[in-house]
Amino acid sequence: MYALVQLLACGPADSVDGAPGAAVIRVTDAEQLHYEAAVDPSRVAVDASQEVRFDWSGLFEDVYGRPLGEEAVSEAWVFAPSDDEIGVLLDAMVNERLDMASLSVFATCIASDSSCLLRDFRLLDGAADVPERLAASGVAWGLVLVNPADGGLAGVYELAAGAPGAELNVQLTPTAPLSVRTEAGEAVVDVPAGEPALRVEWDAITVDAAGAPFEAGLVDELFVVHSALGADELPSHLLDLASVTDTRWGMPVGRHPAADLAALTGEEPFSGFDDTGTWWLGLSCSGCATPAPRLLTRVEVAR
Repeated sequence: MYALVQLLACGPADSVDGAPGAAVIRVTDAEQLHYEAAVDPSRVAVDASQEVRFDWSGLFEDVYGRPLGEEAVSEAWVFAPSDDEIGVLLDAMVNERLDMASLSVFATCIASDSSCLLRDFRLLDGAADVPERLAASGVAWGLVLVNPADGGLAGVYELAAGAPGAELNVQLTPTAPLSVRTEAGEAVVDVPAGEPALRVEWDAITVDAAGAPFEAGLVDELFVVHSALGADELPSHLLDLASVTDTRWGMPVGRHPAADLAALTGEEPFSGFDDTGTWWLGLSCSGCATPAPRLLTRVEVAR
């Protein structure tokens, strides 16, 4: 299905970190692991004709399973679909592929004391008729809480009107952590053991691991991890790789889509790959909402 990595034993290449002639690992769209995250939103029914307050003071973790700080949410969003069902749009949002053109309503509320009143949400043009629009829509909306630490999602909910007598002070509960489905084939790679002077090039990447357009300017780190988990086990932990990897090396990268692995740093020097456990190479974005890497591929040592 996917041949993860093609190792090119090529001649001298344009130097990035002073290692001309190094073997090159060239990663393309077809040579990376792909994943799809899905959310199981809590469902909230409200009487939109009343003074409804959304209260998230009881939240303790975000949708990625990470703990939330004291100021868990800086902003709340509500939005209505144009055509698709709200579940489709919520899944698109957690995969960072939401198209604003697919929304008929989008409104925000700046958080105050871990809560927002429904009437305090404002449309982009400043209009304040969100409760009336919700009551008249006849469809489920989305309600999303945004974590100020990194712009990630603290909570995701389906919001429905038409419940006279519903609780006016809605205590929002934690959203179940995202589920992740991955798709990858057998790795086909011929990396010499114990050789740190390998070059990685990713200039051919056009989509990221989640299937969204690849934005080279977002990537700020290249990393290599080693894990005792098998190749089929680790991908399900994409949102929390640190919990299942025993060794990690990293290095900053810029817009130039190439790097020399000899520049990796970690608790101990990177001395190349070996035939123990499983090895993974990836690109990450420290300023992105999701903790999943933008690219992830498995590397094997030649046997």
